[in-house]
Amino acid sequence: MAKQELATIKFNDVDILTIKENDRVYVAMRDVCSGLGIDWEGQRQRIMRHDVLSTCAFTIQAQISGDDQPRNIITLPIEYLQGWLFTIQTRLVKPEIRPQLIEFQRECFQVLHDYWVQGVAIKPRKALDYIALSKEASRLRNELRAPLHPDVREHVYQQLTTVNQSIGWDTPALDTFVEENYEPNDDVAFFFEAYNLLTHSKRFNINHLGDENRIAIEPVSFRELALRELNEFPEIKIWPGQFSAV
Repeated sequence: MAKQELATIKFNDVDILTIKENDRVYVAMRDVCSGLGIDWEGQRQRIMRHDVLSTCAFTIQAQISGDDQPRNIITLPIEYLQGWLFTIQTRLVKPEIRPQLIEFQRECFQVLHDYWVQGVAIKPRKALDYIALSKEASRLRNELRAPLHPDVREHVYQQLTTVNQSIGWDTPALDTFVEENYEPNDDVAFFFEAYNLLTHSKRFNINHLGDENRIAIEPVSFRELALRELNEFPEIKIWPGQFSAV
């Protein structure tokens, strides 16, 4: 049997079993149906009739805590869960879940349109969360540079480490923040975060150079774009040539 990692998550006050096997996460679909309040057997048959879902539905044998013997669990890879939810008839789910499911499906229609028509689908809430977390990281970095009691400094440092981990940033050693010459430019860091976020979508031709290793932008229009797409951007003084090279 392949190495497994079992975990449960809460979904509508129901414990949903997830199984990680061979570095891929699977969701126990019976548990999901229970959380939605819909008939599992009917959904199992629909999954097996579906041209796509039937090819990735996977029966995993797992030993559940409290069971005397392993059980066979029908799962879907977690990346297929949203697609399955898109197929659910909203009238079948619990009344308290119906509004959220309808809103989710409405957003799915918009995402499909954006992907096929614009070539990319962006989730604004993710971008805003990223910006909020980067601002919190900046605040904590500034706090660490101020005189603090060692215990307080350690606590703030742990907070910064947690925030950085959530957005994929490395955290310098604690001693770095009290070095005399440590003067990170948070505004410049924010500039490059916004630049990378906007250019990653490939919808915007921000860089006026063909050289991928150099950046040439028009600052005013770039800031207007960032404000329109991300709702926030710092006041940065950009002199000619300041960001001509990366």
